[in-house]
Amino acid sequence: MNKIDELFSPIGEIIAGNPNTPAGVIFKDYNTGLTVHRVILNAGLGGDEKNILLFADTHFACLNERDFAENNPLVIESYNRRRVHFKIEKCCDNVAKIMRFAPSFDKTALLGDSMDFLSYGGLEMLSRCVLGDYPDTLVLVGNHDDTRIAGHKGVDPTDRASREQILAGVIKNDIFYHSEMLSDKLMLIGLNNCHRRYTEYQRERLERDIQAAREQGIKIIIAQHEMINTGREEDARLPSMYMNSEWCYKSAYNFYNGNDKIGAQRDNECTHAVYELICSSADVISAIFAGHWHNAAYSEINASYLKDGEAIKAVIPQYVVASAAYDDGFMTVLTVK
Repeated sequence: MNKIDELFSPIGEIIAGNPNTPAGVIFKDYNTGLTVHRVILNAGLGGDEKNILLFADTHFACLNERDFAENNPLVIESYNRRRVHFKIEKCCDNVAKIMRFAPSFDKTALLGDSMDFLSYGGLEMLSRCVLGDYPDTLVLVGNHDDTRIAGHKGVDPTDRASREQILAGVIKNDIFYHSEMLSDKLMLIGLNNCHRRYTEYQRERLERDIQAAREQGIKIIIAQHEMINTGREEDARLPSMYMNSEWCYKSAYNFYNGNDKIGAQRDNECTHAVYELICSSADVISAIFAGHWHNAAYSEINASYLKDGEAIKAVIPQYVVASAAYDDGFMTVLTVK
């Protein structure tokens, strides 16, 4: 038995999926109440398996004294108009339950939307609940994290660069592109795609990492906030594997060619280039993990790779991690073999 499976033995009530399939199994952990998506990925690492803990969309919505002193009307209005659910300590309680498992894993990653809107109170909560005891946690930026407007309309007088600078002052990893080796055969890459786009900075680094992976026999796991289109017609209405009881928005989603995801016709040139780079690297990219939807899902991206100059068709598994903010919390538990 894998050492991680021992943490959940005996397995709790099964909600969806099958542990013997690539989609994995979702179950309720009897001890903590957490909903757990257990995924085992056979990437050909041999005996050097690695375990990664992933969670997403904590949506901390809180203000502290610095926010009230700044008195930015957009931030105050965002707090007043946001869902009451995100303002309560339960969100932090759920994260505390998740983070108690962190010492058992080789890496922990928060896949964006740690805050409901950018506030100093939200950053304080992120620091206290996640980064305080585990500063090496990979924290990705989501579409809520770098805006001060949520739940209402307005024009933010601060520019994006200044907001990104605030985030970079708290989050320890590069907020645009993060790459690290979890073993000599497994690389974890964190991509910021929170505005449904990729940048030239990311393209250059991803190309370099993929080339190095091919030369050295390394497998790559990509973590990002937003899902990407699969290019598979059967995914035009992809059902969720799991929906939080407090989040009932869209039980199915267009993963085929939806304009609200990367891989749509509206992509700019650089975003399209990165998307094509990912989809043509199935020989080294073993899986993609994202958040954003608040539900859990499994899909497979139409992909390929070159072998002796010939394009070989393949798929890249894509997992969507449900929001940790609802019910008693949600996390995805990944073992890469």
